[in-house]
Amino acid sequence: MTTLRTGIDLVNSARVASLIDNLGDSFVRHTWTSEEIAECGSDVDRLAARWAAKEAAIKALNVGLDEISPTDIWVRTKSNGAPELCFAGSAAAQAHRLGLTEWSLSLTHERGLCAAVVVALADEAIANRR
Repeated sequence: MTTLRTGIDLVNSARVASLIDNLGDSFVRHTWTSEEIAECGSDVDRLAARWAAKEAAIKALNVGLDEISPTDIWVRTKSNGAPELCFAGSAAAQAHRLGLTEWSLSLTHERGLCAAVVVALADEAIANRR
């Protein structure tokens, strides 16, 4: 039996822009990694889509936002242009506990709405040890 986990999230980029304007650099550094900031620059839609990816991944990890630092999950763009989820710290530990080893991410944004869908599969050998 294969263990499949999913997560989905929708973010309004105007809300993200407002948070950035009101909370400034400390909010940005708390929410996105330096790699994400460098890759997205000031493109709020791209930052909001990555926020949606973080939330969708947290849902797939079956934990709350307060249990995982937003910078423990980040999105990297692969050489072919596809987004890739990366994990560190508490997010990586939770993925390991659940035996999740295969991840797929889809991002989209249009007219101020940004969405992410995350699908994760568990390695049978790891999942069965738990």
